[in-house]
Amino acid sequence: MFIEALIIGLIIGIIRDGRMQNLGEFRIRGVAILIISVILQFVPYLFMQFGWFKDQLALFPFIGIALVGFVAVINIDQPGFKMLSLGALLNIVAMAMNNFLMPISISGLTEIGKTDFATTIADGSILSMVDVATVSDFSQYVSKIIVIPEIYPFASVISIGDIFISLGIILFVQGAMTSRKLSRRRKTTKVRFY
Repeated sequence: MFIEALIIGLIIGIIRDGRMQNLGEFRIRGVAILIISVILQFVPYLFMQFGWFKDQLALFPFIGIALVGFVAVINIDQPGFKMLSLGALLNIVAMAMNNFLMPISISGLTEIGKTDFATTIADGSILSMVDVATVSDFSQYVSKIIVIPEIYPFASVISIGDIFISLGIILFVQGAMTSRKLSRRRKTTKVRFY
């Protein structure tokens, strides 16, 4: 869903006469932290091979998501990052209330034909997710329970937090592309005095 949000943001930016070049010049604080957050999503699968941290493996993806939320907050003055922060917070709440696992609708996955994925979550092979049917508190409402049907090429099951994150990505991309501040800065740096 986030890839689609990026594409939509690019399309809107182009329609609004934005510049792709602006994206390369846009400065986001905490890029190194984002890289670490991505690595943390894969660390549990490596540790699992060696039998390390067996009881703490779910904590790594959670910390990764929390770091994404932190980066969103420290960039909250940038376009779209308020939405990103809210989305990350909702996903963090859902995971924090469920032993650091993101609840997801197994029946929803089955409905869109992702039965293999549903099975791996049910048998515990996916270290960062749990069946939402086992959840009975408030977190079930911010879990991955929204089914995007098979009529859509990238059918999936998403959360309210994912929707806000996607909206944030769209706002950020098109906002960066149409930023007049970056355009003015580029023009200024091209001035030469001989």
